[in-house]
Amino acid sequence: MTIEPTIKELEFIGAYFECIDFTETGDIDQPESGAELCEVFKRESIIDCLSFYSRAACYLSDDEIKKAGIDFWLTRNGHGAGFWDGDWKVYGKMFDEMARNYGPSDTLFENEIN
Repeated sequence: MTIEPTIKELEFIGAYFECIDFTETGDIDQPESGAELCEVFKRESIIDCLSFYSRAACYLSDDEIKKAGIDFWLTRNGHGAGFWDGDWKVYGKMFDEMARNYGPSDTLFENEIN
C-alpha cells in the first residue's frame, strides 16, 4: 500500500527539506556537489514530518504550514531559531516541546555512506 501525502503535508515536508538544504549545505538553490541526501535519511525525515504535522495541523493556518516545517527542523536540531523564538505567539511553546521530543536528526548524505 502506498500513502500519498496531501498538498498541505507536501508543503510542510518541502519546507523541512529546504531548511535542511540551507543549514546543511549553506545554499538552498545550489547544494554542494555530492550533497544528495541518503534515501534512508529522506524516508525517516518524511515519517517524522508526517508524524509531527498530524499532531500540529489542527493548530496551523494555511499560511503557517511552511514556517512550521522550517521551525520543526530548526527546533529539533537546536539551530538557535524555531518555535520558541517568539514568532509563534499562541502555540509556540507546545510546538517547541513537540519538536524537541523528536530529538536531533543527523543529516546523512549519499557520499557519507559509501
